[in-house]
Amino acid sequence: MEQLIPKDAHSFEVFAIKDSKDSPTGKEAFIGFKLSNGDFHFISVPFTEPPKKTSKDWYESMPEKEKVVIMDPDGWDRSNYEYSFNEELITEEEFHKRLCSSTCMWKTSLFKK
Repeated sequence: MEQLIPKDAHSFEVFAIKDSKDSPTGKEAFIGFKLSNGDFHFISVPFTEPPKKTSKDWYESMPEKEKVVIMDPDGWDRSNYEYSFNEELITEEEFHKRLCSSTCMWKTSLFKK
């Protein structure tokens, strides 16, 4: 299988995501990158969106040793917390942003005894 992006490529940037009837996903991403010799190249690849789940589902899929107790859910919409945490579909990245914006307590010690 031909490699789309050479191993020496760096400085990646997505320049556009467009509808495409030729793409199996219906969308195409145009990615630019620089090679070690300084040349800049573009490629077009099928675009797939990251999976979305509820915050509850993301939380339940965390490894047990990484789980925290959410003491104050500042990262979620507090005026409609039930929807925000249990129904709204978000990416894993958004879940982690919301978790980091909340007051949390580790369930277990980070330090070995």
